[in-house]
Order: sequence, then structure tokens, then C-alpha cells
Amino acid sequence: MQERVHQLSIKYRQELRKYYYVTPTSYLILIKTFSTFIEEKRNKNDKEIYKFDRGLVQLAKAASSVADLQAKLEDLIPLVKRQAEEAAVK
Repeated sequence: MQERVHQLSIKYRQELRKYYYVTPTSYLILIKTFSTFIEEKRNKNDKEIYKFDRGLVQLAKAASSVADLQAKLEDLIPLVKRQAEEAAVK
């Protein structure tokens, strides 16, 4: 990578007649910047994964609640029909 930057600096000098110096310090700064950028992206991705995991847990809880309510509703339908028939007879 450092060699590629060096080659580009030569091209830059030839085309624009300006110098760009590649030093070990500039290379270390590049590595530090890249490391910081990667760390930020990892943190962002971890937060997104955490959000999705929480969402999946909530969806699973909701599905369980719906199944429980549906079972209760199936038990109550015959009772409601019976009470409606009794009310109609009276």
C-alpha cells in the first residue's frame, strides 16, 4: 500500500508539479485512521445487530401471545354461542 501511494505521489508530481512526501509517519497516520474507521463501523454494526436481535425477541413474544389468545378464543367461542342461544330462548 505504501508503495502504491509512493507511485501515485510520483504521478502527482509529474502532472501537477507538486510534491507529496510519503513518510513512515504519514503511513502510521493512515493506519490509525483506518483502524478508527473500522472500529466505528464495527460499533455501528454491533448496535444494528443488537436492535435486530431485540426485535426478533419481541416478535417471538408477540407470536407466543397471539397463540395463547387464539387458544383462549377457541375455548370461549362455544361458551359464547351457548350463552347467545340461552339469551335468545329467554
